[in-house]
Amino acid sequence: MFGLIGGGLAPEFQTNTMATLVKATADLPEEQRREVMRRRLHFLASVDETSRRAFIGAMMKGLLDLPPEKRMEMMSTQMSLLGELDPEASGWVSASMSTVMGGGPALPVFPSGIELYLRVPRVPMNEFRTAAEFSYPRTLDEAMWSDGRVAALGYLWHFMIGATLGIAYTLLFGRGRWLWAFGWGAFVWLAMMLLMPVMMPMIHFPWWFPAVPFVAHMAMAVAIGGVALRFVKPEADAKSFVGLWRLDRQSAAAPG
Repeated sequence: MFGLIGGGLAPEFQTNTMATLVKATADLPEEQRREVMRRRLHFLASVDETSRRAFIGAMMKGLLDLPPEKRMEMMSTQMSLLGELDPEASGWVSASMSTVMGGGPALPVFPSGIELYLRVPRVPMNEFRTAAEFSYPRTLDEAMWSDGRVAALGYLWHFMIGATLGIAYTLLFGRGRWLWAFGWGAFVWLAMMLLMPVMMPMIHFPWWFPAVPFVAHMAMAVAIGGVALRFVKPEADAKSFVGLWRLDRQSAAAPG
């Protein structure tokens, strides 16, 4: 994912993943398919035009991937469900569909944010992973990228973020202590856990998922703490943010 983000291919990957999910929806039994599509249409009716066209563009790509009979079946169900919406909402969705189908911009950069996270129908992470097995190679094929290029960008992205967090750690704490290094890793992990649902609102993460990045961020803390204790001079503690703050407090508390 970080390689795709670094290479600017994340929107295309999202589009292809949603297109793959449309195919999975088409293969569901009729009643289950109607319920899934009903939730998605109600969601489309509740968002702004920009968001609606982004999602519709991806869905249209998925429809075009289907065999003709499956495509007609999906479109027939869609038209039936549109009739369940109130006239105003149905008009919004129909107008957006007409714009995208008529060649208007589908706006491939998907929106994010807490409001979208609270309303969007989420896909379980295991279903997302299954869809990604098809959408990831398709994205690389369309962009004419190799898997090695994406992997290299992903490692570079992680290295740059890790180096930035390491510099921030030394600016805050100087040489620091192991306890502070692990505390810094836990802080970065918590920030990631708070931001991830907002950045990836369509994925329903399982309850155990935070344990995976927690282990990764503790490994990062070992690297940052080890490098700081090995290569940063003890004198840096006094010049760090925490060191200067302590000095300021001591000066304020000193008599006279």
